[in-house]
Amino acid sequence: MASPNLEPVSVKMVGVGRGIAHCELLGLLAVSLSSDYAGDTLRLYTSPTPDGEVAHVCTFGGPGWPAPMQFEFRDFFKSFDSGYLAFTASAANRCLLVTDAGHDAVHVIDVVRREHAGYVAVPGTIKGPRGVAARGSLVAVSAWRAPVFVEHTIQVFQGSGATWSLLRVLGSGFGSPGRADGQFNVPWGLRFTGDDDASAVVVADLLNCRVSMFRVSDGAFVRHVAKLQYPVDVEEFEDGWLVACSGYASQDIEFVNKGGRETLCSIRQYGAHLASLVAVCGVGLVARESFHGRLRVFATRDAIHMAAMSACRVGWMAAVARGIFASRNLS
Repeated sequence: MASPNLEPVSVKMVGVGRGIAHCELLGLLAVSLSSDYAGDTLRLYTSPTPDGEVAHVCTFGGPGWPAPMQFEFRDFFKSFDSGYLAFTASAANRCLLVTDAGHDAVHVIDVVRREHAGYVAVPGTIKGPRGVAARGSLVAVSAWRAPVFVEHTIQVFQGSGATWSLLRVLGSGFGSPGRADGQFNVPWGLRFTGDDDASAVVVADLLNCRVSMFRVSDGAFVRHVAKLQYPVDVEEFEDGWLVACSGYASQDIEFVNKGGRETLCSIRQYGAHLASLVAVCGVGLVARESFHGRLRVFATRDAIHMAAMSACRVGWMAAVARGIFASRNLS
């Protein structure tokens, strides 16, 4: 199988938390942070460079912010985190979605105006929101309060800005978690895939040890993308899927496609609990650790080579490329 050429380039300390999201349009990388002293906050950075450098832009939440911008990423049991993130940025709608299990809410943050814009659903109606994904007019939220108390579901919403309506619920009606196709047992990260209408949603189903695909149009189970030990997040990459697996012995990033499965990275370090992944155009992949609060940046070989070139050479190559494009259009 042809796996992505990703190489580790840097490790950055940003603080304890699970969530990470990137917006190419705004050039922003967002992370969520949990602190017993400073409260739960969101932090925005510039997009990482191919050598892994980021710069702090601003922070939302914590002491001093108004009530709507207060977060509680740990749920009622104080042991299961949320704080997963997704951008819904477009030319007219530049918002960040934030799951908040402590308040049973999914916040909508306008990162341009730097204000709280509302909620995906009325707080309290999504019991234990965890992962979140956005694409086009759709938002999907994985939710569970605790493994044995509340249904483990994926809720799909449709709308824009701060106005969303529930489209359908995946995995509902089963009661307790289960292993049958269409059931979940602690679903975490998820992503839309397909065309612009997001024809399917792919879910990392932690305790069922599998990554599963569901059709958005009717919520039907499609297939299991992979069976892996404790998947926590999934990201579409090139012609396959990157999956973060957070087991007891090691933390792995697996690449899965039609040709099979390959381990791209295996981290054997105390506290290195992988929590989420995000692909960054022109760089590669950024992985988030939950306990030590590290960002691990993996760049493609092309990005590393471009970063090693001088600014003059990059400019020269861009000028040549523009000339070739112009000559083709004239011919």
